[in-house]
Amino acid sequence: MEKILIYSTANNRAGAQKVIADLAYSYRLIGNQVDIALPIFPYHRVFLSKKDYLNLIKTWLIYFLDFLKNPSFKMSEIIEGYGINIKRFFLFPSKRLLDRYDKIIVTSCYLIKDILDKDLIVKSSLYIFHPLELNHKNPEYLRPFYYKYFENNNKLISLSQFTKDWFKENMNLESEVLIPALSRFYWPAPSNSSEKEYDILINYIPTENKGQDIADNFLDYFYTKTDKKIGILLYSNAGKKLKAKLLEKYPSCEIYQNVPEREMPGLYSKYKLFLYPSRFEGFGIPPLEAISNITIPIIFEGVGGSKYFSSKNNTIYLNENNLLKSFEFCLEILNDNRKLTTYQNSCRNMNFSEFSPNEYADRYNLSIANLKIQKAKRLNNE
Repeated sequence: MEKILIYSTANNRAGAQKVIADLAYSYRLIGNQVDIALPIFPYHRVFLSKKDYLNLIKTWLIYFLDFLKNPSFKMSEIIEGYGINIKRFFLFPSKRLLDRYDKIIVTSCYLIKDILDKDLIVKSSLYIFHPLELNHKNPEYLRPFYYKYFENNNKLISLSQFTKDWFKENMNLESEVLIPALSRFYWPAPSNSSEKEYDILINYIPTENKGQDIADNFLDYFYTKTDKKIGILLYSNAGKKLKAKLLEKYPSCEIYQNVPEREMPGLYSKYKLFLYPSRFEGFGIPPLEAISNITIPIIFEGVGGSKYFSSKNNTIYLNENNLLKSFEFCLEILNDNRKLTTYQNSCRNMNFSEFSPNEYADRYNLSIANLKIQKAKRLNNE
C-alpha cells in the first residue's frame, strides 16, 4: 500500500476537481491510502509576482467566503465512503506534510513551485488538465518552474492530445496522454435509457469561451419557434440574478443548478439532445457523460478531447458560420424517430472501456512507466 497525495489548486465544483476525485477513488480501490490537498487561499504566488494586491484580496475574499460555506471538498460525493481524506491548508502544504507521502500528483502549474525540493521532485508527477492556465495571469513567472522541474523529472501527463501538443509546440516538453475516466455514477456505461421525456438540455455558462452566445441563440430559436421541451443547466456558481433573468425570459424552461453529481446521469437520461457549446476545453467531460446516458451531444468538432468519444454517428457538430443550419438539423433529428434512434444506437454501441473509473489508477501508473522508458531511451541515445 502506498500513501498518495493528489494536490490541486482550488475547491471548485468543476471538471478538474471531478478528475481529481475519480483518480483518488481509483487509487483507493486498489488499496492505497489517498489524500486530496486543497488550499483555502489559492493562486497567491501569481498575484504577488505581479504585485497585483487588489485582485489578490478580491480572489482571497471569494475563496474564504466559499471555504466558510464549503470547508470540505465540493466533489466529495464521488469519494464518499471510501476513506479518502481532504487536507485543507491556508496557502500551501508544509514540506513536513509532503514528506509523508510515497507519491504526489500535482494537477496545476500554479503548484509546481511547492514540489521543487529534490526529495519531492523524485516522487512527484504532473497531471495537467488545461495547458492555457499557463498563459493566465503571469506566464513568465510560471514557466521557469516547469523547466526546473524537468531538469530532474520528466513525469508530465496530459489530459488530452490537445494538451500534449500544446506542451510540445510551446515549451518543447514531452508528455503522455491519459484521458479522464467516467465517474462511478456513470458506470457501467452505457446506461439503459427509457423513453426520454424532454428534448434539449442546454449547458449555460456566461462566457465567450463556454459559448454563451451559442446557448442564447439556441434558446431563442427553440423557445420561440418550436414547441420542444427545453432544460437549462447552469454552472454551480451562477448567481440568483442570472437564474431570475433566464426564468423571466424563458418561463416554461426547466432550470437546473447545483445538481448533485449522483443525480446527473438521471438528468441526462431525461433529454434527447445536450448542447455543450464550449469553444475551448482541456478535455470536456460532460458530452461524454451525455453519450453514456444515450443523450446526443451538440458540440464544436475537435474541441478538447472530443476525438476520443465523438463521431458523426453519435454527435451533432455545430456550424458557427451557419447556426440556422445547426438549429434545423437538431430539429430534424428530434422530429424524425428513425434518425434519432440511429444516433442513440451509436451512443449505446460505443466502447466505453477506456473510460472505466475502476482502472483509472492503473492507467495512470502505466503512463508513468512509459515516461520512464522514454527517458531511459533518450539517455541511452545521448
